[in-house]
Amino acid sequence: MPRDRRLLLFLLMAGLALLVLPPTAAAAKYIVVLDVEGERTPRLKKAIARMVKSQHKMMDASAYLRASKRLRAEKLTPNNVKKVCDYLEVDGVIDGTLVKKDGRYKFTLRLRSGATGAITKKIPMYINQPGLSDNMAGQLEQRLLVAIDDLPRSGKSGKAKPREEMEDEEDDLGDEEDDKPRGMTKAERRRQARERLKEKRAAERAAKDRAARDRAARDRAQRDAKSDRARKAQDRADRQRELREEKARARAERKRKAKERRDRRDDRDEDEDFEEEDVRDDEDLAEEDDFEDEEDDKPRRSASRDDRREDEDDEQDPVASARVSVDSSQGGTTSIRTTPVLLLGGASFIGRNLTFSHAGDAADAPAGYQGKPVPGGYVAGEVYPMAFGGKKGTAANIGIGFVADRAVGLKSQVADGMGGATNLATRQSRYGASLRYRHNFGAGDNGVSLYAQVGYTKLSFVLDKASAPAAVVVDVPNVSYGYVDPGAGVRIPIGSKLAALVEGRFLAVLSAGEIQTAEQYGAATITGVDADGAIEYRINEHFLARAGARLVLLGYTFKGNGALIDRNGDGNPDVGGAADRYLGGYLTAGYVF
Repeated sequence: MPRDRRLLLFLLMAGLALLVLPPTAAAAKYIVVLDVEGERTPRLKKAIARMVKSQHKMMDASAYLRASKRLRAEKLTPNNVKKVCDYLEVDGVIDGTLVKKDGRYKFTLRLRSGATGAITKKIPMYINQPGLSDNMAGQLEQRLLVAIDDLPRSGKSGKAKPREEMEDEEDDLGDEEDDKPRGMTKAERRRQARERLKEKRAAERAAKDRAARDRAARDRAQRDAKSDRARKAQDRADRQRELREEKARARAERKRKAKERRDRRDDRDEDEDFEEEDVRDDEDLAEEDDFEDEEDDKPRRSASRDDRREDEDDEQDPVASARVSVDSSQGGTTSIRTTPVLLLGGASFIGRNLTFSHAGDAADAPAGYQGKPVPGGYVAGEVYPMAFGGKKGTAANIGIGFVADRAVGLKSQVADGMGGATNLATRQSRYGASLRYRHNFGAGDNGVSLYAQVGYTKLSFVLDKASAPAAVVVDVPNVSYGYVDPGAGVRIPIGSKLAALVEGRFLAVLSAGEIQTAEQYGAATITGVDADGAIEYRINEHFLARAGARLVLLGYTFKGNGALIDRNGDGNPDVGGAADRYLGGYLTAGYVF
């Protein structure tokens, strides 16, 4: 065969080979498949792993978990995912969630880029059981592999560290890793949680016992101090009585002797002598009267010395010293408008209502919270340090206020995932302190008083999610607000014993707790108001009663970066905002110093 024909035949065969052979696949990438949250058995995880292995390389999930713990990046946030993937040199991370809802399961698969840490693909699916049919597995595999092919390469072209090097690095983590082994069964985790709960309750009981012992010791000290003061007062009264009796006996004796001298004056032969004695008697009686006046002053001076000695003794008793200083400041009728100390204590009733603004289907809407008013303990007060001793002026009207309000026996009912409900212990509390200024118009108790204040308050509503059954998904977020609350109020007298009080505050929220985390609803702009109205009845000079109502309202505008903002998994935010309301009242008794 001629040479040119052989060359032509070779070119034809090479062209046919190019047409017959499949195109070269893209270079394989390194992928990590994490556990599916809410899955009892790893059926879905194994199915996803088979899909990835068909065209890509996989790194074991335990290597990712060890690296995330070493780097302190255990939460699946974009920054943490990027940090771990750069360390392991992998290109992507796959995780998912499985939630039972209305007899079906919602399976959501997320693919995160190792180069950026962000979620590049979210695939939601509704399945009848925690597993994939052949048809659904095929559809999921096609969508997942296309998304993996589109992933950018991580920092060092997908070369993972050798397994031996990873194990050597994990040896440096110490015994802490051995104390929390991976792969614990659910029963072991529950047993471990129960043990931690028992230890916590034992510590709480011990703290309550210590507090009770301390209160008993303080009560005993106060009773001893009170009895000691009563004994000293009785001793002073006995000494004064004895002194008065001794003075009376001495005066009677002097009068008897003077009478005897006057009787002897009847003898006419001794007129001159007795006239001189009468003059001396009159002088002696005048001196005795002066002496008597001095003696009357002595008990008072002696009592003053005893009071000073008692004050020195009471310096060892802070409670008695505080009471003496407060009593000494009362120069007349106690006024609630100028008192240095006002204490209030009693019961409160507060109910909570949390709602979300949701634009999607009603079935996907957040659960929110609807609570009835529950009882609680309420303590509040005001202290004006510069007003002690009856002082007046601007400094005497500058004080410190405080409030403590906590619900008692509150439990929240949540669905147990099996058509029933379970009750979770719930803590609802409000603690705050403020700097106050009061300004009184007019004199006495019948004038109007204005108040201005700025303070810091902590308002919390926390469900004990750790005690929920494993199958229960608690959709209600916990909140723990910290806010600065500038405000003003007015007290208006109504007659001689009644008065009305109105107060309003603006709430500048600094933090909100779990609801603002990336796993919940993310960052938000929060504003609020606090309104309080009460009626006051003056029982007597020192005691009063108050009954009032309070409304706390906080409004959210979410910024769209939380995991629960997209309720249906279509990539568009569904929840735009929320309103958190606390409405209730209180009934207290007060003491005015």
